[in-house]
Amino acid sequence: MKVMTFNLRVDVPIDGVHYWPNRIPLVVETIQKTKPAILALQEVSDRMANDLFPLLSDYEARGVGRNHDLTGERASILFLKDTFSCIREETFWLSDTPYLAGSMDEEDGFPRICTMIELKNLETQSIIRVMNVHFSYRSVRNRDQNTSTLLMFYAKYEQEQTLPTIMLGDFNAEMNDPLHGRIQQAGFIDAVSSLKQKRLNTYHEFKGFPGLTAIDFIYGNQAIQFLSHTIIQEEKVRHYASDHYPVLVELLINL
Repeated sequence: MKVMTFNLRVDVPIDGVHYWPNRIPLVVETIQKTKPAILALQEVSDRMANDLFPLLSDYEARGVGRNHDLTGERASILFLKDTFSCIREETFWLSDTPYLAGSMDEEDGFPRICTMIELKNLETQSIIRVMNVHFSYRSVRNRDQNTSTLLMFYAKYEQEQTLPTIMLGDFNAEMNDPLHGRIQQAGFIDAVSSLKQKRLNTYHEFKGFPGLTAIDFIYGNQAIQFLSHTIIQEEKVRHYASDHYPVLVELLINL
């Protein structure tokens, strides 16, 4: 099964040639070319969702906006409709008040969220949990809170039902950041470490290869076996689908 995480870069006119309307065809092409069964997106504004999701007719999208009225940037999860059905969905805020929509750390200035869904495979009836995150980039203190809240919810979900779990997204922190150690201590391993590959950069700021830093990760708990990991470093005449490269893995679920 293929799984992808892809920070799309929110739609802001200051990006000029890389403004969202110019990138839509490249985003769609990237997704259709790789056709992941599960696709985690970050920085999806309401406009971007309205532009993009109708073009991906094979997929069903879940997740709400991060603002108090559930608008704004989403950490959306899309899945192939002919492969899965969604049996549970929750969005929580990566703050010390996770059920308060729009809650945030003032040091960061933006709400941070996790979208969680549980998917039932229509053929095998097996269930998988997916947790899509977008952590703070401004505040070390807030990333620490993001991590604490994320792991608290994971522990709660596991207490309710132990499931194969994929945790992925934009963590806004390189692998040497202590937050990754905490995630690993909770029983997760990221695909690159599992496969013993060289870690390539995922964020490039519309500057392309080799990129600036590696901050987008795909983790799995002990029920997930990674088979491959690829950073999709494609461009079209110096045009990019996003300022992040998408990350694609192939994996097996060990039931």
